[in-house]
Formats: sequence, C-alpha cells, structure tokens
Amino acid sequence: MAVTGVTRRALTRELVARGHWWWWDLDELDFLRRLYDLEVLPSHDERYPDAFGDFIQHRINNFDWDDDWIFDDTRFGLNDTDDDVPFLRFLAETLHPEVRSDREAVQTIVAMYNDHLRHDGFELYRESTISGRPVFGWRQVSKPSITRRQVRESIAEAIRDNLKSYDVAEFCEEELGLDPPRDQYDDPHSSKRGYVLERLKSKSEPELLVLARRVLQEFDGASLSSVVAAFDASDTTKAHGALKNLIFAADGPKPEIVLRDAVNNDIEITANSEYCLVYDRPLDDTGLTWRKLVAWWGEAHPGDDERAVALDLHRRLTAGLNGAEGLVLRTYAGLYRDYGFDLPALIPQVYLHYDPYSRWQRLSAGPLPRQRMDFLILLPRHKRVVVELDGVQHYADEGRKASPSRYAEMVREDRRLQLAGYDVFRIGGNEVADHAEGEQLVREFFESLLRFHDITLEARDSRS
Repeated sequence: MAVTGVTRRALTRELVARGHWWWWDLDELDFLRRLYDLEVLPSHDERYPDAFGDFIQHRINNFDWDDDWIFDDTRFGLNDTDDDVPFLRFLAETLHPEVRSDREAVQTIVAMYNDHLRHDGFELYRESTISGRPVFGWRQVSKPSITRRQVRESIAEAIRDNLKSYDVAEFCEEELGLDPPRDQYDDPHSSKRGYVLERLKSKSEPELLVLARRVLQEFDGASLSSVVAAFDASDTTKAHGALKNLIFAADGPKPEIVLRDAVNNDIEITANSEYCLVYDRPLDDTGLTWRKLVAWWGEAHPGDDERAVALDLHRRLTAGLNGAEGLVLRTYAGLYRDYGFDLPALIPQVYLHYDPYSRWQRLSAGPLPRQRMDFLILLPRHKRVVVELDGVQHYADEGRKASPSRYAEMVREDRRLQLAGYDVFRIGGNEVADHAEGEQLVREFFESLLRFHDITLEARDSRS
C-alpha cells in the first residue's frame, strides 16, 4: 500500500485551507529540527552550504517561499510515493504534545488526516502518551475491497441507464465536474458508457466514491448502490461492530446502569461507578492492546511517563482480585515487561451480561448465568478469548461435594459463548496452588495462546 500523490495533495490543500500550520506552538525552524538535520541536507542554492542556509535566506530573510514549500522540496521526501514513512512521520509529528498542545485541535486534525489516509490503507493512532497527552504513530489498516474499476463501471452504468445520450455530456460536465467533449468525435451518442468511463479512468478511489454518491443522489442504480454500500461495510476505520460498554475491573457492588440512548445503546452508570471501569472507545482490527488501555487510562490519570501510568493502571486492575486471579494477572503483566506494551491486554472481571437485579431481589434463578468473566482478551481481527479460573465453586456445592448440576451449567454456558464467537479456556485453581509452578504454567499457556494467534513475542531491550 502507498499514500498516493492524490492523498498527499488533498491533505496539503486542506491544511492550508484550514490555516493549520505544522509547526503550531513552535517556530518553523524548531519544528523542522525535530525531524531533520538541516546542516546535513544539501543546499539548492550555491551561495549556501546546506539546507539550513536555504531556510534562513528564503523563509526568514527574504521570506519568498510559500508556507507549504516543504511539500514540494524533494530533500524532505514528502512527495515520494515510493516511501510512505517520511510523510506519515511528518504528519504524526505535527500532533506531538510538544508541537501542538490544544487537545481539541489535535482531535480535529487527526480525524481529518485519517479521513484522507484511510483510502490508501493507513491511519494515525494513539501509540503512547506523554503527561496524559497522545503521541501518534501510524499503521496499515484494511482497505475496502471494492476496486476502482468496479466503482467506475457502476457509475457509467447508472448514467447510461438513466440519461438520454444527448444529456450525458452536460450532466458529466455540469453535475460531476468531468471533462467536456474534446472534439466533435468525442460523443456519447456512440457509447454513453464508454464516454463516461473515459472521463473516470484517471480518478482516484476517493474521488470516484464522491462521484458515486453524487450520482446516487440523482438516480437509482442498483449496482452502484451495492458497490458504495459494500465499500462502507468493509471500511474498517469506521465503527462497524464496534466495541461498546466494556465494563471491567469490577471490585465491589454491581454498577447500576440506565440506557441513556436506547437506540444507540449508550449507557450511563448511575450508581457504584467507583467499583468498575468502563472502556467505551471503538475497537479496530488490531484489538485492544495494553498500550491502548494505558493511553486511555492516562487521559484521566496522567503520570510522569507511560510506564508510570501503566503501573498505576495495573494497581487498579489488581484491586479486588483474589490470590489466584492476582497471580494470573501479574504473570501476564510480565509479558508486557518482556515483550512490550503492544501485546493484547488481559482485562479482568469483565461484565459479559448485565442483569439489573441482584440474586436477593429475584424470587427465582436469574436468566443470565455467569454475568462476569474472569479475564477477557480482545485480539486482532476481532477474535475474543475468555479465560476462566476455576475454583471449587464451579463444580461443587456449598459443602464442597461434587455437583453435576453446577458443572452442567458451566459447560452449557461455555457452549453458548463458543457459538457466539468466543474461545473459552479454563485454568484449574489447583494448577496455580503452588505459586512458582502456577506462574510458569500460566506464562507458558499465554505465550502459546498468543503465538497461536500470530502475535509476535520478541524480547525487547526497553522495559516499555
């Protein structure tokens, strides 16, 4: 995948139109020095030894370069479509907390960047934090599977089926902004479809989708409508099937919940919110990593650095866990230390179902067994893993006598979860009774599980 020239130019134009300059809280020279060694880059002017001399002459002394000069200067690689890294690194740096401190501006600009980048299969994302503020990196995302050819042909077919040939040229020019006829032989009377396709062949994917939606406003086109719908459905940067209302780290009374907006499934915890955490951000195709969870926690609980925020979050997650549960969570946390914060997060005490009544408020058994799961992992590609730590209460009655009914209830709920798309793994309480052996067993299990799901476990030199 590559960030096309079309996307780069569109981003540049929009930055200029919005009056957003990349150096923001800094002066331009200080910003450039964060990314480039101007004394090493060559000069384009024989009077000066390096790019620093060029900059002083043309941006300070004479001030005869336009503000967007850098995007056309080949020394900085921002228009090199064979290498995306300089351009993406530049965009990410414009949002760094030391460059741009206005939180609202950062949110607006990163959304604008991603609106353009997603069509080429990239996005900026919150990679870490500094003093509770986001630091952005970049990554590839799945592009919509609809091809440019499919969109072009669907547009041409919709116009062919809904317009007379003598109206096609005017519609294309006046309504869609396409090229007018070149000469007397460039005529839709011979082929309406061919005439339109010729004008669409140089259009990029984002441009074609804008035209497709404009055509759909004018005409019914079953093929075109299905192509646009398929593009939207496969666009993984939208919150299709997004995670909502992950209520976890419960360490006290059940939260009392109301539906603030029942249509959108927006909830509000009206009581006991201090006994749980709620992660309510959309979940993308990379799953929920420890780094993302730390960044989310750091917004409300800033620390000196990412590691300090992570330790604070870990302390909160272990609150209320029993000895065996705490062993599992601490052992998994050792993987963050050894392999880095981009591993999937192990999330404790997650509400799977929600029954508003306590067992004492009901006169009979409740309809929702196993309302909380011990641990949840949200892996890439929307794979979900439940890890349960089985104590004697899972298979025995209050007298510690084997209970077939309790066991049957447990395996019945496992089947239901598995049919709903969850993988369920169980660790026997007796397996972790010896702490040293238990830690080794749990670590080996999680390492095997992550490798099975193609998670790279590579030892890091850094502790973060």
